Amino acid sequence: MKRLFGAAALLLALTACTPDDAEPAAALDCEAGRFTQVPEAAIGDYTYTAAFQCPEADALLPTVIVLHGMPSSGAMVRGTSNMDTLAEEAGFLAVYPSNPANEWDAQAAGDDAAFLSDLIDELVAEHGADPERIYLTGFSNGGDMTLAAAVGLGDRLAGAAVVVPAGTHDTLAQVEGLQTPIPLAAFVGTSDPRTEGRAVLEAWREQGSCAAAEQTSGGGFARASWTCAGDVPMVEYQVDGGHVWFGTPGAADGIWASAEIWDFFTALE
Repeated sequence: MKRLFGAAALLLALTACTPDDAEPAAALDCEAGRFTQVPEAAIGDYTYTAAFQCPEADALLPTVIVLHGMPSSGAMVRGTSNMDTLAEEAGFLAVYPSNPANEWDAQAAGDDAAFLSDLIDELVAEHGADPERIYLTGFSNGGDMTLAAAVGLGDRLAGAAVVVPAGTHDTLAQVEGLQTPIPLAAFVGTSDPRTEGRAVLEAWREQGSCAAAEQTSGGGFARASWTCAGDVPMVEYQVDGGHVWFGTPGAADGIWASAEIWDFFTALE
């Protein structure tokens, strides 16, 4: 079964929010049940790649945007996170943007936040992303950008996750401007020499009026959870390790951050 998947399939659903003079987007051709690679595309000076499991019928896809660290690229975080493995198994759209500066400005309303907003628009219009299930995650400086975007673009995100946020640029000041928290999962390395990100997470809990709920430990990590304003969840994993993306698909022991992130996101639906 082969079908056109993208703007053509979503035209009726998107008419209400698409300008009358907008050019129709080119449809993406994919075969149902096949894991599909999206060729590199550009939005201004930024680029992104993506992959998804082509669904059996026209359907909007939950979408996970993964932000690289500093200096790095979408290709590098694609490899370290192994998010494609989950995208193929679970049927979501995994997206890997690359910043031309090889880092993110970590501003709630800066150039990079504007790009992310444009990226979401394009993913919805061209690649079948569900606008109600857009999730953002990132590593190190990408985690900082995720936190900043959660402040500035929170109304466009269904949830966020950060792996070893580093507190680059003025992430702390951005989070101190948080007014409405969104669901957040965070992963911190117990031996990570970059500790500034912990202060940012503490500021998130303070600004979000988060109350401690429970703590568990075992298997090389401890997990704490909070309930923030509006019954919004936050979880934090203290993992035995340093400044890395934790775990791999084939690891028998420990924690694989990508799987925990996806489980956190799906529990929100």
